[in-house]
Amino acid sequence: MKKNSGVWAFVAAGVVLGLSGCASLPKMTGQERVALVSFSLEKSIVQTGKQRDNGPGIFDNKSDYYVYHKEALAAAWDLFKPRAKAVFGAMKLVDLSSIEGNSGVLEVTKPVKISVFGMEKVLADDYVYPDGLNWVDLTDAKTAKLLAARVNADVLVSISLKAEYDLYTGMTIGGVGGGAANMTVTATVTAVKDGTILRTAMVVGASKETAGMVSLGGMGASIPKNDYPRLMKSALEDLLPKLTKEFASW
Repeated sequence: MKKNSGVWAFVAAGVVLGLSGCASLPKMTGQERVALVSFSLEKSIVQTGKQRDNGPGIFDNKSDYYVYHKEALAAAWDLFKPRAKAVFGAMKLVDLSSIEGNSGVLEVTKPVKISVFGMEKVLADDYVYPDGLNWVDLTDAKTAKLLAARVNADVLVSISLKAEYDLYTGMTIGGVGGGAANMTVTATVTAVKDGTILRTAMVVGASKETAGMVSLGGMGASIPKNDYPRLMKSALEDLLPKLTKEFASW
């Protein structure tokens, strides 16, 4: 597993860290047509506070490294999609069936290479996302405006999930530790209108289900990847009511 020195900030489970509560942000009128155009999961799933996972190393099987990440994303999407209208509440949500798999939408949002410090990079490569939807950077005003026209929406919304896990009980013998862990999922929600960011919020949920965790000395701790989908689903059950409350405040 290759890692770099980037450290993710810790966010306590169950806390809603929205910017929507700020008085300077305008209230939505309730008449806007709102479209969810991106739903994704960051590929890096590590213990809270640990170094970012940058993908398979030389000893990892590259073909199946992200299999359970994709299954975790699928579990989240399958849980979210039938509840989307309820989660968005009174908002006039554009039917997801008109967006998912839409060739025009996929064309506008297809992943592209950009130059980062002189190196070419595809930002979407850091995420997994459902078939029929691409990862979208809504801070790109040109793309956002084109996309809004394609889906006939006033406000575009993206939801990006980040999953981490924490060891909350266990023991260590001879440098080898173990115990139970739960997963924390942070949903970063971005809303854009006329190519300009309208709202940004972070909503956090924690899984009630747990997984076994093993820690080897200074190498950090890990949980079996095949537990990702189950823990993701459990965390989303906790997160969605909070996300519903967040949208209601808009």
